[in-house]
Amino acid sequence: MYTWRHSWLFAESACFAQRNGNPVLSRYFALNSLPALFFGSNPDFLGLNPFCWKAAALQPDQGKGDGPSTANGPSLARHLANEVNGMRRIVVFLGLAVAVTCPKLANADIVYSSVAQNNVPGGPYNYVPLAYDGTPGWPGGSEIGNTIVLGGAARDLTTVDIGLFSGGGSGSFTLYLYGGDDPNSATFLGSESTNIGGGIYPTAPFDFTSLGIVLPDVVTFIVTGQADAGHGPLSGFAPTTGTATDAMWYGSGAGTATPAFVSNSAWAVADSGGYATNLIAAQFNAVQVSSVPTSAAVPEPTTFALLASMLLGLGIACRLAFRRS
Repeated sequence: MYTWRHSWLFAESACFAQRNGNPVLSRYFALNSLPALFFGSNPDFLGLNPFCWKAAALQPDQGKGDGPSTANGPSLARHLANEVNGMRRIVVFLGLAVAVTCPKLANADIVYSSVAQNNVPGGPYNYVPLAYDGTPGWPGGSEIGNTIVLGGAARDLTTVDIGLFSGGGSGSFTLYLYGGDDPNSATFLGSESTNIGGGIYPTAPFDFTSLGIVLPDVVTFIVTGQADAGHGPLSGFAPTTGTATDAMWYGSGAGTATPAFVSNSAWAVADSGGYATNLIAAQFNAVQVSSVPTSAAVPEPTTFALLASMLLGLGIACRLAFRRS
């Protein structure tokens, strides 16, 4: 097994062979030692390999102001300066490559916002149940949503926050997105799910970052979950960013080839006792990617780390190739 100890022995052997006039053997040992990565793979690295410092025959300064010279090459100071400058060029190259290659991502902008509505400040929230709860005129269906118009310019979707209520314990909810004003005919964009504990969650996040969705200006979103009267999205105030149609979609089949939804502007208001709106508490967050096509996905942080690692490996390989030539 090749270990660090073997590597340093190779380095010492390279120094010994060089000092004794055997450059071929010295090169073999040098290229098989880990210090070659840090001090260069040239066998004439007496002044660069720390194992050679105490053994190298240092000569007086030749008047060049760069320190004592080795018996077989330029001064230690000059060798070190050259190596540092070489590594500095590699670091600068890697930095420029990452800066040019990686997309420039801005902080997410809020392109739609309807804050969860409560009856009075600090009072109880209202939610729209995903099943019949006794209020007359229920349109039917355990999937409900809104059609909205986004504000701002950012359209590369990152996350959506939905106000949710889960009675009697934890609950799982799914959010479906459509590009257009009618879920029965609009283009299906994608869906994500989230889990919450029991109770009220004014902002439960749905993470769409990995789907690379580019939003149109008009979007219809549909929320579904456990189909009973104890689960549903929270009602929202009039939007402060973007606009919304004053009606709610009710139905089933979201995300399938045969969605079946009807629009209703009366039941959610009546179910709340007359004070709630037809809006679901929601916030859409998006970025504008400046250096990639708008249809491309937003890369995950691991993409950047992988790219940096690849570039670093390329830089080291190039450095060794130059040193061996």
